[in-house]
This record gives sequence, C-alpha cells and structure tokens, in this order.
Amino acid sequence: MSVQLNKETDVAIILRIADLIEKGSQGAKQVTGMYFVEDGVCAIGACLKAVGIDREKSMAWNFSLMSALDLKTWPRVEVPDGHEPFAYSGTTAPLIDVIIHMNDKLGWNFEKIVLWLRDTAAAMVTPETA
Repeated sequence: MSVQLNKETDVAIILRIADLIEKGSQGAKQVTGMYFVEDGVCAIGACLKAVGIDREKSMAWNFSLMSALDLKTWPRVEVPDGHEPFAYSGTTAPLIDVIIHMNDKLGWNFEKIVLWLRDTAAAMVTPETA
C-alpha cells in the first residue's frame, strides 16, 4: 500500500511504470546492475527505452530519470516480508528501489515485476479511489 496521500495518483504511476516496463522490454535481454547493456535493459532501463531514452542519452550530464519518466516523485509501496537482504523488507520503500531490488537482487523477470506492479496497484484501489 502507498503511504502517500494521493493514492489515485500513486496507482496511476505504478500502472504507468508497469506498462513502460512491458513495452520497453519487448525484444530485449534482461540485465542487472545497469540501465542499458548493448542489447539488454534492466526493468528501469526498459521504462527509459519505452519513452525513447537510450544508453547514450541516459549518460548525458543533465539526464534526469524523474524528468525522463515525467515523475515528480516515486510512490512508496509496501515491501513484502521475505525480501531480505533488502533493507526495507516488511516496511515501505520508494518504488524505484523495490523494482531495482526485484530486477538485480531477486532476479525477477520482466513479466513477474510487471505482474507484481499491477497486483500492488490493484490492492491500493479502495472504494474511495475506484
């Protein structure tokens, strides 16, 4: 669950990130530790690829991940227990940290990350936000 006040916005951001990962990962090898490596991307790199940012652009001195993805902030989400050694296990964390952890440390494939994002967004929808 998000701990921010605007759950509707958080849900929209989470679903947008899921869609971007799905779009940007098509035909790409999944990698860890870097946004881009030759023919591969990590989950965050897939988001960037989906909005037209390539490796070269992401390395520019004035590159901003937040601006590239048109975000003012990353929503905080609950991190399920059992995500050790992730420091946030059982608490909340910025969404970007959770995605990087799932990609790099847990070795989740793109599809599993996208599914988790969509499930997390669905769990945040309450009668007030529906």
